[in-house]
Amino acid sequence: MPVKNAADVQRFRSPYLTEDHQFLVHFQRKMILDVLPPEMTDPVLIDAIDLAMSFEAWRRLRQEQGLPVEAAAAVVRKTVQALLACQA
Repeated sequence: MPVKNAADVQRFRSPYLTEDHQFLVHFQRKMILDVLPPEMTDPVLIDAIDLAMSFEAWRRLRQEQGLPVEAAAAVVRKTVQALLACQA
């Protein structure tokens, strides 16, 4: 996390870091899409899951809210489970 935080601070000054960040964002999104069932096509739901599982959400839980890893993981799981229940 410290390396990602440092890169984010410098990202807007560096085309390389901006490109690297965009790659990471797209890679994370692809990983999510790879595990969701193909019939799940609601773009708002997919965006919500993407947000809930993002590095930014994780950073907030760990740094700003001060949660330990286990508690932060539980929050992410519960959030994604609630979002997936909306699909049913």
